[in-house]
Amino acid sequence: MDTSFLTPDRAPAYFRTYLRALRLSCAEPDDSSLLESSGHILTAADLRLAFDGPCVPQWTVVRPLAAALVSRPGDIRPLWLAAYSSPDALRSTAPAESF
Repeated sequence: MDTSFLTPDRAPAYFRTYLRALRLSCAEPDDSSLLESSGHILTAADLRLAFDGPCVPQWTVVRPLAAALVSRPGDIRPLWLAAYSSPDALRSTAPAESF
C-alpha cells in the first residue's frame, strides 16, 4: 500500500478510517466477535484504542485485529507504520493502571 500521500498529521485518522472500513466490510462484527476471532489475544481496551484512539496501537494489537477482520496484516502494515511514526500517534499505549 502506497502511503506517500499521507502527511504525518493525517496518518492516524486515515489509519482508523481504514480499520473502520475493514470492520464494515465484515458486516460490522461486535467487540465480542472480534475478541473471539483474535483467539482472545486482544482486549476490549485494545479495540477501543484501535478504533477510537487517542493513540495508535502497537503492532501486537493491529496484526491480530487485521486478521480478525479477514485482512492480511501485511496489507495494513505500511499504513500503520505511517500512523505510528506520526508525532500525533502518542506512542504511550500503556494502560493507566500500569502507572
